[in-house]
Amino acid sequence: MHKFLILLTGALALFLAETTAVASSRADTLLAVNDTIDVIPGIPVTVDILANDSVPAGDSLMLLIYDPYCSYTTGPDGVTFVFHAWGWTGYQVSDYRILDYTLGVYSNYAKLVFRVHDHSYDYLDVNNVKARINASGLQFLSDPLPGYEIPKGSGISSIFSNSLWVGGVDTAGMLHFAGERYGLGPSGNPLSRRDFRAGPVSDSAAYSPVQDTIWNHVWKVSKTEIDYHRAHFWDQGYVPAAGILNWPGNGDISLGQAARLAPFSDRNGNGLYEPYDGDYPEIRGDQAVFFIYNDDHSPHAESGGRKLRIEVQGMAYAFDRPGDTAFKNATFLHLKVINRSHNTYRRTYFGVWADVDIGVYWDDLTGCDPRRSMFYICNGDTLDGNGGSTGYGRNPPAQAVVILGGPRMDPDGCDNPSFDGDGIAGPSFHGSCDAVSLDSTILNMTYGTGGIYQGPFVVSAEAINGVNFGDGVSDNERFGMTHYMSVGEVPPGFPTFGDPFPEYDVDYYKVMEARWPDNSPVIYGGDGYSSAGGYGPACRFMFPGLTDTCRWGTNGLPLNGPAEWSEKTAGNHPSDRKGAASSGPFTFRPGDVQEMDIAFAWARDYHHFDSTLYKLNAVVDSIRKHFIENRAPGGGPFYGTAEHTTGSMEPWKVYPNPAKDMLYAEFPGIVAGEVELSLWSAQGTRIFAKITTRQAVYEIDVSGIRAGFYLLRVRSGIINHVAKVLIRG
Repeated sequence: MHKFLILLTGALALFLAETTAVASSRADTLLAVNDTIDVIPGIPVTVDILANDSVPAGDSLMLLIYDPYCSYTTGPDGVTFVFHAWGWTGYQVSDYRILDYTLGVYSNYAKLVFRVHDHSYDYLDVNNVKARINASGLQFLSDPLPGYEIPKGSGISSIFSNSLWVGGVDTAGMLHFAGERYGLGPSGNPLSRRDFRAGPVSDSAAYSPVQDTIWNHVWKVSKTEIDYHRAHFWDQGYVPAAGILNWPGNGDISLGQAARLAPFSDRNGNGLYEPYDGDYPEIRGDQAVFFIYNDDHSPHAESGGRKLRIEVQGMAYAFDRPGDTAFKNATFLHLKVINRSHNTYRRTYFGVWADVDIGVYWDDLTGCDPRRSMFYICNGDTLDGNGGSTGYGRNPPAQAVVILGGPRMDPDGCDNPSFDGDGIAGPSFHGSCDAVSLDSTILNMTYGTGGIYQGPFVVSAEAINGVNFGDGVSDNERFGMTHYMSVGEVPPGFPTFGDPFPEYDVDYYKVMEARWPDNSPVIYGGDGYSSAGGYGPACRFMFPGLTDTCRWGTNGLPLNGPAEWSEKTAGNHPSDRKGAASSGPFTFRPGDVQEMDIAFAWARDYHHFDSTLYKLNAVVDSIRKHFIENRAPGGGPFYGTAEHTTGSMEPWKVYPNPAKDMLYAEFPGIVAGEVELSLWSAQGTRIFAKITTRQAVYEIDVSGIRAGFYLLRVRSGIINHVAKVLIRG
């Protein structure tokens, strides 16, 4: 045992080298040997560094570590290291040597090799995109490698960062907001000032930094792995893939976490995730990455906003469809946002922030398309970059951010008609806009000459790009994109507003309402401001081109200038472009669960740059159609899963099975609340749906339904049960 062990930094070590080092005939016995240390961020690891070194017995020693990547302390068992940096896996190397006080000499330099095991991120890479998914919600951000690489393997990226914004006003009139751009706040380093922390909402008294280590984690699972697991979970010696084995299906209720977290198939209905009993993750697409984060575990250092106490359960997913131009170049996000507070938030918005860089960042333009519920970034000219490896070169692509489905609208007791039908049953409008009322929620339109009814036809304005309109079910309508604002770098001379904007919570919220820092609304034309070429009236969408044919963005008010409004008509020079689309407003009550479905779509015409946006429109049209119909390319559901049971239910009956005219179902486990019944084809098409109250026996008329196998689904509260039924024609 040596007399003492002291750790010093390099500066003091050099001082000691000049003042205390003395030659010694025993110096050749002092030898430092490299050490390899496995570290997980946030978890202390103790290492006896001297164990493999050659040191004279009984001498007084000093251990000198130069530029360590971890914090460290000494103890009787050695040196305890804690690696604090998240978001990086690989090797970090520091130097060390030993000062022998007794001999007055130094050892040689040796290496401390820190082998970092970090599961706070992973990559979706099943198709033509390699997208980095981060546990705490700020997606795609990566340094130095591209975080949204497309084409995969090219080293070129089209998105720099993406984040969800959430803001609403409590009953006392106070704004609550959570959202990020780069995690740097009004001033700071990227990722140093966050609004969100990884993990579910927990009791603050029970929370500890150890939870950060547990939940700074993502879970990557493929459909192939799940199919194999379902076929082999009972095999002797079988070990599930890591994502399946460690899937976070259950929270720790002793810490105040919800009992159910990540979605899973519960074969025996006991509410516990048990992979060795055949339970398996429920994912979307052919490959998925699950993550969970909240805004409750730390102050909001990015925005300075008041906490909402929300939990976001997220799933990024992609489809392996090499023959489908739209889906092979697309990535999807499904975000389930839960209000775990006791507050009711009114005028709540969900926002989608994205810093989109088409290759190099300095030569882009932005625009939006309200009908397609998207905003996009494209190159400002036919050449991206100047021939470097980070640019797309000639005829670069365009990148879209699409709100496929936003939060549910506040209930009104109606199945609101759809705008253009899109093949969905129910009342719909198939004509063109003749007039739009001043009420932002109502469009007064008439059928075209081919219509049956001539006269006004009232359609909710949100039906223009929302979903679940005219589907036969009341109060399931979801917003699409309701606002879009280009933010960040603005043209020279733009009055008082520059980058960074937004800085604080009130500014973020203004962006989601398409307002400037002085609270004035964006106005049509120019750069959306009166002294920057804007001619009005007030509007909700910046740079829509000619796509807002119903003038939804101006609440139907006539324009005070040309209808075409783009960055080119404004005379803007290409530069760095960022944008935020929002969806709302809605009322967010305690315990409410709202959803956000987002697509990142990419298109490129390698031969004709002017056709790139046309190709992008076609790609987005295809993706939106598949989402609305819940049908993935090649068959199967776009979202949702095959037969499964979630929640705890008593035995239930569906009879007769097979059925011909009437189908009857009994669900004793439902005790109160609304019950949603729906019938789905094997191809994932919804055939029938209705919402009713609890009944002893539910009757479903199947007399007009084509013969075949179908899935009957019942939803009520946490209950979500599916059964196969056979219908005979």
